[in-house]
Amino acid sequence: MILYFFIGIISAIFMYIANNKTKKKIIKSFFIALSFLPFFCILAFRYGIGYDYLNIYDKIFKVIVNGGSSNWEIGITYLIKIIGNFSKDSFYFFFISALATSVFSYKGILKNSEKPSLSLLLFIICGLYMDSMNAVRQYIAISIFIYAITFIFEKNF
Repeated sequence: MILYFFIGIISAIFMYIANNKTKKKIIKSFFIALSFLPFFCILAFRYGIGYDYLNIYDKIFKVIVNGGSSNWEIGITYLIKIIGNFSKDSFYFFFISALATSVFSYKGILKNSEKPSLSLLLFIICGLYMDSMNAVRQYIAISIFIYAITFIFEKNF
């Protein structure tokens, strides 16, 4: 648990530096990347963390890859089938879902928040980051919504 808070603080500090202490775009991008990496890496390279990891997602992944069916959302089912064409290891499913969750969350926070470092810190400290390790499918949808809300505000449908 302390690791997640430490990651949250480090990511928020890098985000703060990127948005408040730098003017050059390349340096700003560098600090945003530094902020993003720990956030993403914990989600992508975890194993067995979260109740659903081995008990649900790993099992259903193997069922779908081996030709079985599930009543999961069609997008996740197709994603698993595509990944299954390259590998039978569920690690890649978690890697891709972590990438989607992280990228869309970051893009949404950067576009919609006046204080991205605080938004990122709250996302982690309030437990949403840890919840995303259990509710993988739901947090992919939430992170896409966090990003998509920008288009709603801009009335760019």
